[in-house]
Amino acid sequence: MCRCEERSAAGGHAAFFLRFDGYLARIGHSLTHVELGSPATLTLLSRPYCHLCDDMRDAVAPIAARHGARLVVQDVDADANLERRYGERVPVLMLGAPSAGIELCHYTLDLAAVERALARS
Repeated sequence: MCRCEERSAAGGHAAFFLRFDGYLARIGHSLTHVELGSPATLTLLSRPYCHLCDDMRDAVAPIAARHGARLVVQDVDADANLERRYGERVPVLMLGAPSAGIELCHYTLDLAAVERALARS
């Protein structure tokens, strides 16, 4: 089950979080950041010279298409924050954007986790 929760954030401001399959991810300061009814987005953190990244992209693309989800491939080396955060731990597949998404798997595809996530989104 996936649900949105409002909680107090730093400085006493309200923030919204998405609770999904036991994980909690911050989605923003207002619900305007969430497009209700929009297709799910899978983000693959990748590198151009990474064969594991290529393998995961090729494996997840038909799954995303079958569920009507978007697949976004993002080069971790193009973003200093992502490179610092993930380092050599790529590929990483997330439900949502890297800033607020839920990590589904890394290195190899966890088909069951991806199917669960897309079925519930």
